[in-house]
Parts: sequence; structure tokens; C-alpha cells
Amino acid sequence: MRRSITNRLVVMFALGALATLTLIGIALYGVLERELVRHQNDELNTNLQNMRYSIERFGDLEHWQRLQVKMDTLTPADQSVRFWVLSDDPRFLYGKGLDEMERVNQGEAGHGMLTLPLSGRTYRTLSMRLAPFADRPAVRLIVGVDTEPFEHTLRAFLIARKAWRGSERIDLSAKEFALLAVLARRQGEILSKTAIAELVWDMNFDSNTNVVEVAIKRLRAKVDNAFSPKLLHTIRGMGYVMEARDESHAGEETP
Repeated sequence: MRRSITNRLVVMFALGALATLTLIGIALYGVLERELVRHQNDELNTNLQNMRYSIERFGDLEHWQRLQVKMDTLTPADQSVRFWVLSDDPRFLYGKGLDEMERVNQGEAGHGMLTLPLSGRTYRTLSMRLAPFADRPAVRLIVGVDTEPFEHTLRAFLIARKAWRGSERIDLSAKEFALLAVLARRQGEILSKTAIAELVWDMNFDSNTNVVEVAIKRLRAKVDNAFSPKLLHTIRGMGYVMEARDESHAGEETP
């Protein structure tokens, strides 16, 4: 029996976490996000190719009702996966929730996003134009995967405020985690004290305060001091950066 996409997302989250324990804290977020997007795209492609084959081979009017039943069967009860068929011939239309605006927003083919006006649910979509067959005109097949489980998984990861170095769990305060998140999301980019203060504390930077330096020092004590390689680096006169470096560069840092 086909597992629901929610269960698959949970599995992908667990595998992504296990495979990336050597990364630090929120760096897992980026890995998880990419894996979930890739998983949803795989789900879309599998369902699209499945129905594409059926419609191209048996998509005439005589067999159309059977194809509608197949799409009904492939649609889970929670509608986490949806199918639509657009056609100039109303006999070959399938699916609810599409009006003229959604048809325009969806575009001609390929990947897209679709928000249904009544339910408010947003779907990641993949569409393809299928050539005419027998008495059927050309149609556009659209498959959608609900993005809500995807968003919930990412939010749950962030709310948990979990961070690791190797296999060691590190407990962080809310601000420490927010600071780590900012640095990790922009790995390799030097962030000034002003930028960090605005992104983490939502405040205008006052050169007379040392809030950023103190926060960096506390974060470094938890995630860097006892580990190698070092990830948090001070760039004199410029700011801070998160990146893995050769240990020979350690002398460039300041507290």
C-alpha cells in the first residue's frame, strides 16, 4: 500500500538528520529543505508519468471514465496528492478547484505552485501537455503535492532548536539558536556586526554596545571551542563568518 506523503516526509527528515550529523545545528535545515523538495519532485514525477502513460494509451472518450476512476483511486483521502486535467472539450476535464486565474498562474508546463481559492491549500505542481489521441483533443495533465506537511516539518525542526557537532547534542538558548541560524544559512559570507544585530535582535546597531561580541563568544564556547575544525571565525574589521577551514588559519581569529 502506498504510504502517505506525510509518512514519507517524516522518513526523509530522519534520514537527512542521520546523514548529516557532521554538520552544525541549523545547517541541517538547508539539507532537510533540499531533501524534502527533491522528495516532493520525485513524488510529482512518479504520479505524472503514471497518468501520462494511461492517458496517452487509453485516453479516448470510451475509456475516459476509467481514467477518472484511476485518478480518484490515486488521490489519498487527505488530498495530499491531487490530479487535474485541463481541456477545451469539457468531456475531458478532471479535478475541482481550478478557475481561469489558476490556469493562467500555473503556466504552460513544468514545475509551479498552485493555491486553491476555496480551501487555501497550496500545492507544488508538475504539468505536461499531452497530444491529441483518437477523439480526445490535446489536454494538460497537472499533478499537485500539498506543501503543508513540508512546511510543518521545517517549522518543527526550527522550533525544536536542535544543534549537533558530530554525534554530540548541544543545547542553545533561543537567541543563540537564532544567531547560529543566521550564520549557517549564509555560510561563507562575512556578516558585519550591524547585519547580525538587525537579523537576530531586530535592532539598529549601536557601536558602543558589545551585544554581538558577547553572543558570538557564548555561541563559540558551546559549538566550537571543544571541537575541530573550527567553524565560527572573526574577520578583523569586517565581522563574522561560518565556514570550515584548514586548522592553519586558526591564527587569523580574535576572541
